[in-house]
Parts: sequence; structure tokens; C-alpha cells
Amino acid sequence: MEAMYAQVNDLNTQWFPAGTKPFIFNEVIDLGGEPISADQYTHLGRVTEFKFCNHIASAFRRDYPISNLGSLGESWGMLPSGDALVFVDNHDNQRGHGAGGDRILTFYEPKEYKAAVVYTLAWPYGHPRILSSYRWPGGRLGNDGEGPPMFGDESIKPVSDSPVCDDGSDWTWVCEHRWRQIMNMAEWRNKAGGENWNIEHWWDNGNHQLAFSRNGAAFIAYNYELGGTMTETLQTGMPGGAYCDVISGDATSSGCSGATVTVNGDGTATISIDASSDDPIVAIHVGACSGCGK
Repeated sequence: MEAMYAQVNDLNTQWFPAGTKPFIFNEVIDLGGEPISADQYTHLGRVTEFKFCNHIASAFRRDYPISNLGSLGESWGMLPSGDALVFVDNHDNQRGHGAGGDRILTFYEPKEYKAAVVYTLAWPYGHPRILSSYRWPGGRLGNDGEGPPMFGDESIKPVSDSPVCDDGSDWTWVCEHRWRQIMNMAEWRNKAGGENWNIEHWWDNGNHQLAFSRNGAAFIAYNYELGGTMTETLQTGMPGGAYCDVISGDATSSGCSGATVTVNGDGTATISIDASSDDPIVAIHVGACSGCGK
């Protein structure tokens, strides 16, 4: 592999700065105890961190408080952040194959799945990868070798260019990457500083409520309790102003299509989240102020 990678050309200078290398990651399933270990490949590029799938699923299945996620990273027995490629599910383990089995969260459990993917994008550990997949006949663990959606003549169905490509059938493209909550959190992560470790103003209730800010540019809060409304005045670390919650909507030219969060001059904001909502999360960043959208 070293010999092959050494022959890979730099990226096209029409699109990338001179000397830019392609992004390389290697798939190694290492849950501990395997004869092949992930750290044998980190000098070649990023390596898939399958332990992350299990940890994030356990948290959002409420096996333990999500407040524990405040230390998620290398201290949990995973690769150093700069070596890890992280994800909630992949093409194998979403079907019960490979590492994780039926504990892995997938689009079949949308509330839990969105909460886990949002946290993966918010938390500065590893380089995140988003899976975009399809639903197949038989459900998650049935007919688990089924290929992509097809017509009767076995030609592959096209992917709709609409924001939601899922047509509701039992064999259809799902396009998780287009879900508003996930798509908007990709921008949130960029505004927050990507993988740079800059957690600020951590708060939790010792159970399933937490909040933190990053880099003075982004803030997120969860109420993942089984019920009730969380109302807390929290430090966001952000400049004062009116911001759009990118989980419930988008910034528009006239305001917000979802909830609006007002940050006071001292950086505090009163956050209210109903745990019974489909997405019991609030996320704001400096690029989504009220009235500054398209």
C-alpha cells in the first residue's frame, strides 16, 4: 500500500493549490483484540474508527447519560483525533454486518440517528463521514444483501433532485445527507472550526441534557431526556444578536424559517427544548443570523 500511495499524483492544480494531496483513508475494523490493528495504518492516512459507532449508538440509545460524551475521544480507547475517520454507520454495519451489529443507529430510527449524527458533526473528534444510503425490502436486518433501488428491468432508479429524495416506498433512496438537520450541521462544523479542539462553556445536568460552544462562533444544546422541557440560561460564547436554530430551520432574508435564538450582549441565551420533539436539539452559529439567509 505504501508503494501504491507513493505513485498517486497530486491533485489537479486547476482546482486545488499546488502540492495538494488526495484525502486517503483506510478501512480497518479494529474493536480490540484483532490481529490487524488500526494503528498499523495511520501513517498511510486516516483510519476508520469503528469503536466510535458503538460509543455514539450506546449514548443515544440511552445506555448511559449523553453527558458522558464530554470526554469522547482518545481516552475512550480510540485512535488519536488526527488519525480517525468517524461515522455513525456505514454501508456494512447499517445492515448488521461487520462491527457493531444491531446496536448501530441508522435512518430506520430517525430521531436517535439524527441526534447521533448531529453530535458527531458538532464534536471535534476525528474527521466525520456522512452516509447516504437507501431503504431495501425486508427492513434493516432482512434481505441485507439487497442492492440499490431498481425498476423491473433491473435498471437502477435515478436519485430525485428534490430536497427529500425518499419516496416512501420500501425500496428507495434515502439521501440522509440532504436532511436539513444533517446538512445544516456540516456548515455549523465549518463555522465552529472543524476538528480544532476548542470546546467552551460545557454544561450538563449529569444525565441527558448538555450544551457547549466552540470558538466563539457556534453553540449547541440537547434535551435528550425521555420527557419534559429544558429551560436554561446558558453561555453561548457568541456575539449578541438574533440567530436561527439550524436544526429546526434555516436563515432566510427576512428572519428564520425555524426557531430564533436571541443571544444577549454578555453571550448568554435562554434555551428551551421540549424532549418530546422530533429533534430535541438547538444549534446556532455566526453564519446563520436572523435575516442574513437567502
